[in-house]
Amino acid sequence: MNESNENSYHHPINRAERVRAELAANAPLLTNEAAAAFLGFKPGTLRVSRTSGLLAGIQTPPYLKIGRRVAYEREALEKWLSNFRTMRNTAYPTKAAS
Repeated sequence: MNESNENSYHHPINRAERVRAELAANAPLLTNEAAAAFLGFKPGTLRVSRTSGLLAGIQTPPYLKIGRRVAYEREALEKWLSNFRTMRNTAYPTKAAS
């Protein structure tokens, strides 16, 4: 392999690094992988929930279909998370802060 070919080779960005960067940038639209990380689920679980209609026992968060790409609005994910109660412990449930 000559020197020009060696210099033209680009290493792929690690998927986890790309997701961390997307979350840190506070992007308004998140990929399936970043949305799953934001919600605490695996990307495959979030993908399946789009067809089943349920995630964690309630209706899935809304998503955008842009061509073949799926995106989630960060604000919609935050609203979806607000459906769950905050628990201090199992004996004293409290309503999540709005």
